[in-house]
Amino acid sequence: MNLINEGVNKLKLSVCVITYNQEKYIRQSLQSLIDQDVDFTFEIIVADDNSSDGTKAIVEEFINRYPGIIRAMFQEKNTGGSKNNLDVHAAAKGEYIAHMDGDDYALPCKLKKQVEFLDQHPECNIVWHRMKVLDCQTGKIADDLIDIDQCPHEGFDRGDILRFITIGMNSSKMYRSSAKKFEHPGFPVLDFFMNVEQIGEGSAMFAGEEPLG
Repeated sequence: MNLINEGVNKLKLSVCVITYNQEKYIRQSLQSLIDQDVDFTFEIIVADDNSSDGTKAIVEEFINRYPGIIRAMFQEKNTGGSKNNLDVHAAAKGEYIAHMDGDDYALPCKLKKQVEFLDQHPECNIVWHRMKVLDCQTGKIADDLIDIDQCPHEGFDRGDILRFITIGMNSSKMYRSSAKKFEHPGFPVLDFFMNVEQIGEGSAMFAGEEPLG
């Protein structure tokens, strides 16, 4: 874990975590990010949409425990998923930006592998990874249904996102901050819309075959 030293180390990555009433999961989600083995500076920004359970208290506990790496945005009233999501991504300062839902967690090396992938593929604006899926009814964990062999070698383009709509899972997304800004429409923005805008004239790819979350 590398803490942020403003003025000395350039911030490489911002991890945006959105949460609402997820006290059962947010601790594991945040700890999985803190425990990442990286060789670059990163920050974690948690956007809590005015939770009514114990989520806020857990986030505050992490802020106190890891000063300099975790900061939070506590909405004064429930704004809805779209605005909470846009607000936290707008606050990100890193060269790269990752998204994490508060009920998901990262497997070891997730951040390092995705950052290395973007460093090595300048034509790629969005990188996803495969994920494991937990069945809350049975407690069983299975790999997602994504077949990397069926993905185009040169990556997906904007047309592919428009055609397939969902390609990578939300909590597996990392993208370049240069693709962060786009004109917001007058309606709630979903992840699909953000992907269409942020891919730009570049590509979107998967970082390897193994699940990282």
